[in-house]
Order: sequence, then C-alpha cells, then structure tokens
Amino acid sequence: GKLLWKEANFAHHWFSVAPDGTIYTPAHQLAESPLMLGETKKQIRCNKGKIYSDVILKVSPEGETLKTIPIIDLLVANGLVGLLTDSRQPCDALHLNYVDYVTRELAEQIPGLEEGDLIVSLRHINTLLAIDRETDSVKWRMTGHTIAQHSPRLQADGGIIVFDNYGGHSELGGSRVVRLDYGSDQLQEVYPRRDSASGVDFFSSYAGVIDLHPDGQRGLVSVTEQGRILELDLKTGQLLWEYTNNHDLGSYPGHVGDKKGVSSRLWTNGAWYVRRPAFLDS
Repeated sequence: GKLLWKEANFAHHWFSVAPDGTIYTPAHQLAESPLMLGETKKQIRCNKGKIYSDVILKVSPEGETLKTIPIIDLLVANGLVGLLTDSRQPCDALHLNYVDYVTRELAEQIPGLEEGDLIVSLRHINTLLAIDRETDSVKWRMTGHTIAQHSPRLQADGGIIVFDNYGGHSELGGSRVVRLDYGSDQLQEVYPRRDSASGVDFFSSYAGVIDLHPDGQRGLVSVTEQGRILELDLKTGQLLWEYTNNHDLGSYPGHVGDKKGVSSRLWTNGAWYVRRPAFLDS
C-alpha cells in the first residue's frame, strides 16, 4: 500500500504499460479558442474560451514525463486536418480515450507495425489511428466504421477488438464489439450478432472497456453504464459468462449509506485478467 509516486498531469481514461514499465496515457492540455488548424483558414471554436487539446504522454516508471505527442498537431502534420472539422464537440474536439502499446511479440507477427507503435481511439471523430513510434506519423487510419468507439485492443493476428458504442443494432441494445483488421478497412461483428442473438440488451453510451486474455481467444468486456462485465469467445461471439455489479447501498458511508436495503447496479469502468507485468521481474 505504499505510495511510490504521483503526478498531476491531467491524465484521463485508460493507459497502456510497456514491458519495461513505461506508461502511455491520454492527457488533457488547454488551447485558446479559436484554434487555427495548420496554415488553413479553418478554426476550432469553443464558446467556453478554452479547448481540450488531447495529448499522449510517455511517462517513465518513476513518473517523469519523457515525451508529449499533441494529437491535433499530429493530424494536421499528417494531412488529416479535415477530420478535425467533423468533430461533434468542438470544445473537446477529439476525446482521445485509449492508447494501446504495440509490444515486440505483436509487432513480430503483424506486418507494418513496430514495437512501440501506438493504436489510439479518437471518439468524437469516429477514428482509430496507428502512430509510428519514432516519427509520430500515421501508419493506418480507419474513420467512420464505428461511432464514438472506445478501447481498441490489438491481437496477434492483426485484429483490433473495439467497443463500438453507437454502431450496433438498435434491437440488440445499440452497442457492439467489433473486430477491425489492421492495414485494411474490414470490419466484423463479434457480439451481439443479429443472426445469433435474441433478447440481448447491450449498450453503453459512455466508456466500454475490453481486456484480452493472453490466449487471444477470449476477452472481458465492461458494459459500463449497464454495470455489467461479460466474457466473450472472440472467435464465435459466444457469451461465456456475465457479472452484474449490484451493491447494497446501505454499506456505503454518508448520505448514500442511509439507503439501507436498497440495491443499485453501479458502473463498471473495466475488468482485467490478472497477470504479472514483465517489468516487475527485471
């Protein structure tokens, strides 16, 4: 329980930890509004006066910031300025919500990727990117196949499993888990599938987190707003088991704890397979 370090750096959402313990995390910085987009006349304009300008922070195992990657600047430099004009929320133009680190094991099996490349999700422009570790150039982009997505997780065969918040069938809840193929624009539904699911209510407008089992066959899916965790067979889409996060509010302190005997289903902001990080053994 000893606190090793802490750093107020406006980190948010979910981060990845490289095998050597280096952390790659989304973080906020503020930019003045209006924000000019490169050398164009186009601007991002927020009536609140400040714009959330998302960055990726590379943080050492001791908490020192080693590198900052500004995502708006990266898109402009890669000729993708047009994506920024399509944001649904100009005050939070990108809403970077996940950074997935490409390990050596994955890079050796997926042509076009190198160890240290990053797979990221930009919710408010419905976009996924693969970013080069050294040049910060965009190696691959997929836009418009998902809606307000979260949690891209790279598999050894080049598949990227994603929680697609609004891209699912309305009769099955409205969200879905999909598989994208790195280097292409192919998409496959994993769960729920219209041809095999009935009576399913699968939806979370916010969040939605996926963790992959080391065997590459299974995944834990947190349906955040519904307070549920599912384990899925990622090949067949079969639901293996489900957990609902119900709690007696009487056990909580303060005003909430006055509701003795009242049960509530609380949000699930993630579930993970437990495995020992490699950097702890070094």
